Amino acid sequence: MSAWRHGCCTDKACTGSTCMELPVGETCSDCAHFKHCKVFYGHAATDTYCDFFPRRFRPMPATKADTRIQIGPLDV
Repeated sequence: MSAWRHGCCTDKACTGSTCMELPVGETCSDCAHFKHCKVFYGHAATDTYCDFFPRRFRPMPATKADTRIQIGPLDV
């Protein structure tokens, strides 16, 4: 018996027909795995489906704010 009881997605929001589609409003460029898929599988940033089963879309982690400090005069 398969561990996937709600389509193929861990978020339980998909059905068999929407299984490989990314969440609404997301594209491959929003995924943490995008660089890997772009290089090895030729995915474009605008793709809205995943070639992996089960779908492996993970949101890109939030980046930390720029914390550099200006040292010296500001009127350069």
